[in-house]
Amino acid sequence: MLFLSIFMAGNIFAQKVNIDSLENVLKSHRYDDTIKVNLLNAIGYGVYTKDAEKTRRYAIQSGILSDKLHFLKGKSVSLFLMCSYYQNIDKPKSLDYA
Repeated sequence: MLFLSIFMAGNIFAQKVNIDSLENVLKSHRYDDTIKVNLLNAIGYGVYTKDAEKTRRYAIQSGILSDKLHFLKGKSVSLFLMCSYYQNIDKPKSLDYA
């Protein structure tokens, strides 16, 4: 049990550091390109369990930029994130995004 506790605590800390690192990269990224879309989606996915509202905000940004760039893969991930966000709040809206 002790080993499992230590392992889980390390995993949670590593994920927090990873999200912080991605947010720092996003802040310094100057171009509206597919890399930015992928960063927005990765952060949105990474914070879903801790801050679903933040996931929604990143998914909206990603969706808008994906449309602008005609980046279908990025758009599909942003729609998945929106579907996940609404899953427990509004089932019909979740299905619309799915």
